[in-house]
Amino acid sequence: MSIRYCHHKDIDFDKWENCVSNSLNACVFGHVWYLNNISLAWDGIIMGNYDAVMPVFRDADRMYLPYGMLWTGIYCKDSLTPRICQGFIDFIDQTFKYVNITLDKYFFDNVEVNGRLSKEYIYQLDTFKGISNIDVQGLVGTVNYNRYTCRDHIINTVKAVIYSDFMDIDKSLSFKTAMMLKNLAYKAVEHRFGCYTELLERNVSPRGSALVVFGDSYIFMPFFGTANMPTDSSFGRILLLSHIVNKYFAHKPGILVIDSQKCGIPTQALEKMGFKKYAYCRYKVDMLSKITNLFKTNRQTQFSE
Repeated sequence: MSIRYCHHKDIDFDKWENCVSNSLNACVFGHVWYLNNISLAWDGIIMGNYDAVMPVFRDADRMYLPYGMLWTGIYCKDSLTPRICQGFIDFIDQTFKYVNITLDKYFFDNVEVNGRLSKEYIYQLDTFKGISNIDVQGLVGTVNYNRYTCRDHIINTVKAVIYSDFMDIDKSLSFKTAMMLKNLAYKAVEHRFGCYTELLERNVSPRGSALVVFGDSYIFMPFFGTANMPTDSSFGRILLLSHIVNKYFAHKPGILVIDSQKCGIPTQALEKMGFKKYAYCRYKVDMLSKITNLFKTNRQTQFSE
């Protein structure tokens, strides 16, 4: 099993796409079109003749996930085995001094979670079943329902969505990230693998927005938020989420994935809406943990002798 590092300019994108498309865990985070939109600085870890691949975002000796990537994964033409997972982990350990990424549930099913790997949770919704009705007022207090509406964008002019639309909602966004989201919004809506929806107050003032992309039966939200809400902002997010699912995905097979910590909706509200909790992996390595693990290994070796 030969595993190698491949720089972006040397990747055979046709072979890469063939591998990702035929893998059981295929999703937008592995496809070239999405990775290229996030950044043209991504590379790949490749096994054999593109029998298994993994996208890599790096900064010197650090491996990380950029904004817009909920997780990464090892995409394999055949079944993903513990041996393949361990081979990639060993290669990453030898290549990077610092690692802080999350890995999909298929990786979680093939490794023992301990030490450098920790268990985290996301929420998933089977969109075929739709969103269950919940008592929004019971969760967020009294709300004037008629005050807010949702507007879907049909992007056909350059003025339909601009980078400041994202920065107005999330003040922490950099200009570079906002431009990336703007370009992704155009591409997703134009090619019909995504949608962009705004939450309006009294049909005028934008109070929130959501960018959705989908593919390979998975649905993700690279951007989702509300701002300047006179009432509890979680109401606006629930309204946005309900509108998107009911308009675009209800009674269609798909899995909507949400990070409960980033989406700003209380977990009890997600559960009442029909979302289920699933485990996935965080893989984190720094020089201190490497030294600690080396020390533990040496001690175990001494005792075994």
